This record gives sequence, structure tokens and C-alpha cells, in this order.
Amino acid sequence: MITYLTGGARSGKSSYGEELAKQAATEPSDVLYIPTAQAYDDEMQDRINKHRIRRPKLWKTLEAPTRFQGLEDDPDFQKRSVIMIDCLGVFVTNRMFLKNRDFDHITRQEVDQMEGEIQQEIEHLLRILKGKEAFLVSNEVGMGLVPEYPLGRIFRDLLGRVNQKVAARADNVYFLVSGIPMCLKGEDR
Repeated sequence: MITYLTGGARSGKSSYGEELAKQAATEPSDVLYIPTAQAYDDEMQDRINKHRIRRPKLWKTLEAPTRFQGLEDDPDFQKRSVIMIDCLGVFVTNRMFLKNRDFDHITRQEVDQMEGEIQQEIEHLLRILKGKEAFLVSNEVGMGLVPEYPLGRIFRDLLGRVNQKVAARADNVYFLVSGIPMCLKGEDR
């Protein structure tokens, strides 16, 4: 079963997802936490540290900043029935910057190729989560103004389509605002 959680920045989606993962686990050690963030600066390192402190100590962590293919081969992935992935928005950002691209002059063909690669990773992830209790966190990007710069518009479009795909395939979908979860699809917990 896949539960997808989305919302704006600091909406409480990660905390709520972690709470749902705790409830789903028969034992605390049954949760595999898959973070996508990388510490490129002190601010991000601080955010990562706060997430680590908040998580139960018995949860196993398997980092996947740019690739979901191959996760299924990891013994920790195979052993655990509850998976928490935080966050698809950061994953998309990491994939966008894998190559040194000039987003002010990028071609439509390059954007389409990048999106194809990202969508393949997401498809793979959704396939390997079958039979697991999975909680996927992402940022909502479609409720604001159109970004002024090409980089922002490309990110919004790519993540928006990833979010649509994940939400369509998820059993449960929650939208969080100010720490309040609203069930959009499936069971309200």
C-alpha cells in the first residue's frame, strides 16, 4: 500500500509521514527510511540533523539522493516491510543537477530527456514498493505563481508530473496545511 503525502514547505508532511510509518510498523526496526537530501551547505546539514534526531533510533536509513534503481537489491530494503521516502521534490532537484546544465538556455529535447530519466526512476520505485507499506513525501508545487526563471518553471513542471503519477498510483493521498492532514484519496487515518 502506498501513501502519498504532499503540501507546502514546513506543512508537517514529513512528521505526519513518520507518524504513519511508526503506526504501520509491527516493530520499530521494521521501518526503512530513505532520505534524498544531501548536505550542500550548513542550512541543509542542520535540516538533515533535525530529521535524524526526530526519527526513532531503530529505523534503518538507506540514502538515495539520485537513484532508486538498485534499492531492491539492498538487504535492508528486502528485510523491511515499511518504507518511508522523504522527499521526491529533493530527489527531482538532485536529478536535475546531476549534469552541469545551463537552465537559461536548455533545449526542450534536453528537458524531455531529463524528465524521461526521472520518470523511469519513479516508475521503478513504484514497482519495487509493491508488497510494502510505503509512505512517500513530496512538495506541492502547483499552487503558487509561475516561476520567473526557466529553472523554476522546469522544476515545477517536472515535479508536478511526478506528483501526479505518484498520487494516481497511491492508495492514500494526504495534503497537509499547517500540520493538518486532509485526506484526498483512500482511507482517512
